[in-house]
Amino acid sequence: MSTRPTDDSGRMGRMLPTNTTPGRIVRWYGLHGRDLPWRRRPTPYRVWISEIMLQQTTVATAGPYFARFVRRFPSVRALASAREEEVLALWSGLGYYHRARNMLKAARIIRSRHSGRIPADIESLRALPGVGPYTAGAILSIGHGLPYPAVDGNVIRVVCRLAGITEDPAKGSTRRMIESIVCDMIPPDDASAFTQGLMDLGATICIPRDPSCRRCPVAASCLALAQGMTATIPARGKTEAPVRASLAAIVVRRGADVLLVRRGGGTLMSGMWEFPMVPEGRATVIAEAARGLAASVSGRVGEVRHTITRHRITISVYEASPARVLRARSGVAGAVDLSELGVCPSIGSGRVASAAGPDPRKRDEVDARHRRGALTKETAPRRRNPVGARGLRPHPSSLVVDDHSGRLPPRSLAAARKPRARGPSQYSDALLATGWEAGEGRWMPLAGLMPAAGDLALTGAARKIARLLMSRMQVRGAGATV
Repeated sequence: MSTRPTDDSGRMGRMLPTNTTPGRIVRWYGLHGRDLPWRRRPTPYRVWISEIMLQQTTVATAGPYFARFVRRFPSVRALASAREEEVLALWSGLGYYHRARNMLKAARIIRSRHSGRIPADIESLRALPGVGPYTAGAILSIGHGLPYPAVDGNVIRVVCRLAGITEDPAKGSTRRMIESIVCDMIPPDDASAFTQGLMDLGATICIPRDPSCRRCPVAASCLALAQGMTATIPARGKTEAPVRASLAAIVVRRGADVLLVRRGGGTLMSGMWEFPMVPEGRATVIAEAARGLAASVSGRVGEVRHTITRHRITISVYEASPARVLRARSGVAGAVDLSELGVCPSIGSGRVASAAGPDPRKRDEVDARHRRGALTKETAPRRRNPVGARGLRPHPSSLVVDDHSGRLPPRSLAAARKPRARGPSQYSDALLATGWEAGEGRWMPLAGLMPAAGDLALTGAARKIARLLMSRMQVRGAGATV
């Protein structure tokens, strides 16, 4: 039995077998591997699409999206010829939309530089937008059958327990050690089955808490199990506290259609479509926002909860009826022009005065100082944070003051649109941005917003709101027939 030498980098004193473990994993995978849609024909293209989708997305969620995506774009060339909005529409609901944009860019590079074939070398793959070490390793190992390591969270957990690695796998030195172990274990003639078996082992048996060690095919070789340390290996780093936010969505209805607005520049998910949203606050704020959309609020429908990274967003949903006809845009069915509507309560993450207006005696003075460009962070009136996101630094758009006059200071709008590098707080601001300053609106059939029928690049939160509205319609319909 060949063994790997031990070192003092956090691995225990016992040696890790490298000749019998891979064979056991491959055999186990042949009997118990998961039946996943991208595995039924694991071409390099399908492996690439699936791995990009599975970044920050569960297998159960990604499955239906993968099937729709490869049916619409069955090859690199088909994807490279697509419009960005088409790709985003099929991606809508998966989140992290930069993945889809990078994938489209990469497809065009593959078409132009590699004759439409997914490269089979690590350097060319790593040069593609959105392809990191893990994705490149998965394409080479699973798609091309080459002995390259693909180290994701599941693989890290399995290898750390097998080798008894007690150091934090987030450290670069520990990560390199894990990759080295995987490299030594990969059977050159069965790299695809081994890589997928290692992933499945971590996903179904060697899970983070309470692993099913009795069912594990390599339990006899596991150093963490032998030392009774499966609960503490791998080491867990610190987790960031969640950021909680509250927004209000205004659903303006015109018969079977609902009004959508396009997210503007300077925000995450820019160019995506959503229901008009404002910071959740006083009822007067929501009523003012509805009037800005030439509508009047008729009542609260319910709420949806949405999670993006560490942000826990609660969205209260209000229905509204149009008070007048919105000016149509030419060229696109249902498109309307919102640029002349007077009220846009917020461009930033909701930390604006619209939740608590300034002293009435100072409104004219504040508005005049805005127009002169004299209002700065130091001189702006202090406000409480209506979204409850404590500890976040103010976004430039926090200077927007809703004086209930329906006017938006142009200086603040320019600040919100200005591109800049994002730290943690800037990410929150760009993510939770609300308003409809882009000026683009569109009437869309509510039924057309569901994932199976939708052809619009819609945010995940908007799809959840659409499902809420559809469920209410079905309940009403059932009640009417009883």
